[in-house]
Amino acid sequence: MRRATLLMAAVACICVGCGTFAAARGDDARDRFTAGVRSLAAGNFAAARSDLGWVAQHYPRQAEGQRALLVLAALEADPRNPSRRVDTGAELAASYLRLPEREDWLEPMAQTLYLVGLELGVAEQRVEEAEAKKRELPKLPGPTVSARIKSVEQDRDRLAKRVTALEAELAEKDRELQRIKKTIKP
Repeated sequence: MRRATLLMAAVACICVGCGTFAAARGDDARDRFTAGVRSLAAGNFAAARSDLGWVAQHYPRQAEGQRALLVLAALEADPRNPSRRVDTGAELAASYLRLPEREDWLEPMAQTLYLVGLELGVAEQRVEEAEAKKRELPKLPGPTVSARIKSVEQDRDRLAKRVTALEAELAEKDRELQRIKKTIKP
């Protein structure tokens, strides 16, 4: 009888302890998410990446984890971040968009972060991989910035060659004109 009572007391303590531990972990996720957002606002990108990454990794199905994933995507694309990785930001946004259950109001922001990553051209090779996945990701409506820059550079080089040819032709015409003027003068 005494053993059964002790066993019941031990089970009750374990259950209460697990409930307290789970509640503490939930609070820890909220606290770390808040700390990560505050670090990001203060410009401490490394601390923000650490806290938000932890929340996203440990709570991928909860709202805090999903929001942390999306904030991480924004952190990686932020031009103020000296160690930004736009391709990683696009990848994180794509991960958010592939979640089976997510907050609908955050989807436009995730799509924008993903498309900006594609537009900057650093995640072009991931487009094909993303299209093969179950969940379709948004498509970029035009050429990427890197493709447009390459096109402008090619146009510039072509025009520079044309200008050089026209200048040479003009110089030849000037020499011919000078020769004709000398011939005409008495």
